[in-house]
Amino acid sequence: MPTRVRRASVAAAVTVLAGAVAAGCAQSVSGTALARPDPPTGCRDLDVVVGGLLPDRRDVEEAIVSGPSIPLCRWSTEPGAPDALSVTVQVQPIGVATVEELAETSPNVIDDPRSDALGVVALDTFAVAVVTPNHRIVVFDSRGRGVDLDVAYAVAEYLAS
Repeated sequence: MPTRVRRASVAAAVTVLAGAVAAGCAQSVSGTALARPDPPTGCRDLDVVVGGLLPDRRDVEEAIVSGPSIPLCRWSTEPGAPDALSVTVQVQPIGVATVEELAETSPNVIDDPRSDALGVVALDTFAVAVVTPNHRIVVFDSRGRGVDLDVAYAVAEYLAS
């Protein structure tokens, strides 16, 4: 697949996911998972990692973005609050070579040593996207850049464990 087409595909997917973030979420969930399913099946699974990074945002909501395997998880101070951090994780087995090529060719790469340590590429669009050989993680923080990149890397590390 030509690099331009792949970049456009990643950008389009991030656009769709961020649009869903802006639209909000529906169903509340609570609790934490004891073990990491592969792939994570919902927000309770991700709350094990993300919840600890967001002590002021304990309300967790879940909506389905696209198909049954792509949940959109939203952490906020209370149900429906506009100040939220949203995460989506999509299984996307593209392999190490494609991640390395994306890291070398994308104009939106975030230069961070955690990318090399995890074998991922982080992209800065209007949301943070971390692409691993097996997943695409998109994080949008309505409060602005702050914890979004930390959350994305934490989810990537969790999925790699």
